Amino acid sequence: MRFAIILSCVVAAGAGAQDAIVNVNVYDVKSGEVQRDVVILLNGDRIAGVGKGLPVPRGARVLDAKGATAYPGFIDGWTTLGLTEVPSVQATNDANEIGRWNAHMRAGAAVNPHSAHFPVARVNGITTAVVVPGGGTLPGEAALFDLFGRTVPQMRIEKPGALRVLRLPAPPRQTFTKKEAKDAEKKLKKSWKPLVEQLDKARRLGKLLAAGAANAGRAVPGQERLSLRATAEHLQRGDPWLVWADSRTHILAALRFAKENDLKLVIGGLKEGWTVAKQLANTPHGLLVGSPFGRVGAEDPYDAGYANAAALHRAGVKFGICTNSSSNVRNLPYQAAQAVAYGLPRGVAIRAMTSEPARILGIGRTHGSVEEGKVANLVLYDGDPLDARINPKHLFIRGVRVPLISRHTYLAEPFLPR
Repeated sequence: MRFAIILSCVVAAGAGAQDAIVNVNVYDVKSGEVQRDVVILLNGDRIAGVGKGLPVPRGARVLDAKGATAYPGFIDGWTTLGLTEVPSVQATNDANEIGRWNAHMRAGAAVNPHSAHFPVARVNGITTAVVVPGGGTLPGEAALFDLFGRTVPQMRIEKPGALRVLRLPAPPRQTFTKKEAKDAEKKLKKSWKPLVEQLDKARRLGKLLAAGAANAGRAVPGQERLSLRATAEHLQRGDPWLVWADSRTHILAALRFAKENDLKLVIGGLKEGWTVAKQLANTPHGLLVGSPFGRVGAEDPYDAGYANAAALHRAGVKFGICTNSSSNVRNLPYQAAQAVAYGLPRGVAIRAMTSEPARILGIGRTHGSVEEGKVANLVLYDGDPLDARINPKHLFIRGVRVPLISRHTYLAEPFLPR
């Protein structure tokens, strides 16, 4: 109740208001440089101006951020925020839909905007996230959110096109003889066959609909017909498909499948991306590197996960980073920090949380940097955002100054005076 009251007051106070952040430093994601003692003007949900000596409009609310540095709000390119609350309690999990073909389903319809994980993520500077559904081969359409609002429509980011998920069957285990390799190839094509047939049916349906055949697809059962139509529209627009692939063989299979079926992908995970860095450097697809934490292969170097992002960067690969989590979206800056500790340049790590995922997700015109005309998603630090000991000082989402409180801060309050 306490959080709901604060949220309502903040939303009401922020609607259509003008704000000025003065004496603030601004981080430029393109150059990696910091511009000192700048004025940032906010008008509604947009940045109205960024520069030295800008006049503050009469009646604007002024925030003196002396000593703080403004970064664009961080973007997590793959999450289950609002779909998963407590993993061990099935009733609080709505990430997976029943059935194989659900391309018409929308993750946004199932998102709980009052999830405790939203404020936990915000407190660590994350302002934007993609919510990805699971279940089946075509689970549905992912939702793109700014992480503040009372309802899903208030949080949703409207953009051209859509991001739909494609769960590509993984190849069989690596083989060592010619016969095993032939058998593995047969198994792979067999596992892909239903998906290829579904995509072919969708393309034929799209041509019929474009030709004005109003009754096209009526013979297909209801649920599958809806999925087929959504798939057809997605293919006609050439929108990207979200594919998760961690292993070397799965990554190479995803690249191959996209080429054979003329698909545009956003590939998430890439745990073994360092082993195929050369191929990824030449790919036209968007890339999102997942968490570096966790076990590595028995024959891999101990630091393979930590050094993965740096190896990809050295090979010329451009990528964003993501958590593929709900409760651990808060760890996004720490994933970047771990990559920096193992060789990734700091500027590249910041871009991997800001401008790169914005570009990959198709929202680069509105998100990912502190520039005039962009959505006013800002996080202000008085230290290094990659330092786990440093917390944000101020946070703005769509021009609204959001209180830095969460269930964690609430539970910690009684013990802080000790």
